[in-house]
Amino acid sequence: MYGWESSNALEVGTVRWVRSIAQDLAFPADIGNVAQYIRDVDHLLIKNYPEFRCFRDVCFYFKLFLNPQLEAFPSKAPYSQRQAQLTFYFYQQHFYVGGYATGGAPQLLSAKPRVRRGEVTPLHRFSSRADPNAYTRPTRIEGEDDLLHMWELPDFGDKDVENASAKALGQHDAELLLSYLTVPYLRIPLVVSFFSSEDRIHLLQVPKLQALLDAVLFEPGGHLPARSAELEPQDVPASAPELLGTPHHLLLHELCRSPKTLVEGVLRLAHQATDLDTGTFKASTTTVILYVVRLAARFDNYVSFLLQYDAGEHDSIRGKPFRGLALDSQAREALAAARRGLRKALLGELRPLLLGWYHKLSRELDEAFQSEDEQVLDENVRHLCVCHSHLLLMLRSLTPAELTEPLAKSIACAVAFLATRHQWNKELLDVWNGSPSYDAWRVPENEVYEALHVLRRKLLGWLRDTATQRQLDAVLSSVVRVSEGSGAMLPPPGEVPPRWAYLSGEPNRGRFAVHSSRARRPAEVEEVPTLLKEPEGAVVVDAQVLQLTLMAAHPQALRHAVAEMEDVTQMFGEVAMQACLTDRSAHREMYRLVGRAHSIAYWDVDTKMAPLEHWRMYYPQELHPSEKARLRPASSLPFSSR
Repeated sequence: MYGWESSNALEVGTVRWVRSIAQDLAFPADIGNVAQYIRDVDHLLIKNYPEFRCFRDVCFYFKLFLNPQLEAFPSKAPYSQRQAQLTFYFYQQHFYVGGYATGGAPQLLSAKPRVRRGEVTPLHRFSSRADPNAYTRPTRIEGEDDLLHMWELPDFGDKDVENASAKALGQHDAELLLSYLTVPYLRIPLVVSFFSSEDRIHLLQVPKLQALLDAVLFEPGGHLPARSAELEPQDVPASAPELLGTPHHLLLHELCRSPKTLVEGVLRLAHQATDLDTGTFKASTTTVILYVVRLAARFDNYVSFLLQYDAGEHDSIRGKPFRGLALDSQAREALAAARRGLRKALLGELRPLLLGWYHKLSRELDEAFQSEDEQVLDENVRHLCVCHSHLLLMLRSLTPAELTEPLAKSIACAVAFLATRHQWNKELLDVWNGSPSYDAWRVPENEVYEALHVLRRKLLGWLRDTATQRQLDAVLSSVVRVSEGSGAMLPPPGEVPPRWAYLSGEPNRGRFAVHSSRARRPAEVEEVPTLLKEPEGAVVVDAQVLQLTLMAAHPQALRHAVAEMEDVTQMFGEVAMQACLTDRSAHREMYRLVGRAHSIAYWDVDTKMAPLEHWRMYYPQELHPSEKARLRPASSLPFSSR
């Protein structure tokens, strides 16, 4: 019943069901009334049983959302609940459904794709980027021979963002790349080898080609049913295309059967991307380097998954329940060597590169704060978030045993910085040379969120069970340093970190607080102290929920009006600072500075009080000797009291 996805006609199953309801209730059950029961909200059935209408609309919406035709959905607009209410019409034995009216007649909705005669019914709402037909429309490509009959092949956009006349691909390379896409079972090593040559890595500046390579590598491809597992294609091209599917994923299948060519191509991309570095984030090659970091990190996820599954060491999979994922000794050795090569490229070459960019952006952020350059401030904070998300992504597949102090520091700092500075779900695009470059710069937020929670347990276990007191102090002090100002990760010369301790007596094992300050550096091995309760006014880092709090408040950028006050700039300098709003009244806001033993009370002007017209100079010699000791010995800054 309710076969909206195949036809709008009043089908037999729906008629039989509605008639069975009508007969039990002694309602008329002729075909005219059956259609009225479904359509008319004031007729007998819906009038007496309003849940029938809800069930009808739920069924239609469920099947509408499964419609693979994108044009079948209403146009984007801020609709109200009343506008989203469905209205059913019945004409010539067919139902017509309307809704989402915007000032005029309601839009006609259909759960069945509407195609013209001769058009192919769509199977997917969004076409695969690994399908050659996504780039050759309106010409349809079935095989390599069809490319020879095209008058002109696509150029895939502009290669260099600074030179709009430079096309990404010439006709020869376009034909070669599209011909690889016509063979889904072989396309992964072919396409990776295509981009990993030294004269083609610059093509990955183009977002369309990035999307193509991502689709080739990471889209799962056709599924091979278990009943067809032992069958083989008997002709070329295959008359049974489903036999070219894989039990789980094309990339997993390639890594299990023939990983050598694919692994070599990805490693060449990583090494070539390192050679493109110009020492600054704001270069045209940055899009290529960041994309290769994402690609290599995601590829490392697949390799690590197979090795952990084969060894029975996966975090959430017990045994070997999946078919078609067995590794022979040769494939196992190749994947182990691939993982070592990937880690060397990611952590030994690309990670120092990103950290160098990060430190330079952080110094520029301090300079921009002093010059009050708001544009540079906003831009650099976004770029710092980009660096942190890529650093986090490349560490996602590490096991707890592989964590070291620098890597744990990267994870903790990335978590703290993204939690306080990244504007989640704001859809704010980085604009580079006048055009949005979201796809070329950022890690998707769902992937950042997933990496945060995969690494959370590993970080917490390392902090509680592996780290020495010195390592714990270094990591957690870096979290406070990243959160308090411009995001600097490097400690100032001669800094002695405070001593941190566990907070016990509660089910959350991930809370740490400052225990005491130090006058000298701690010894290498020192027992980690335990606090029974949270110290008053201390910074607390919660590695379980990935938060930093101060007096139960979350840090944020110090209010601009407060940061610009003369007293604040004379005391702390013109630097970015993070603070927690700890108290608020009608005319006063109390801020506690993160990473500093200072609080700022910001008073507003009380307009109800009469202004005082008299004032006198402030003379230091009037102070008590113990009070004079607090003053600077240098020559006077003009202090006055009203």
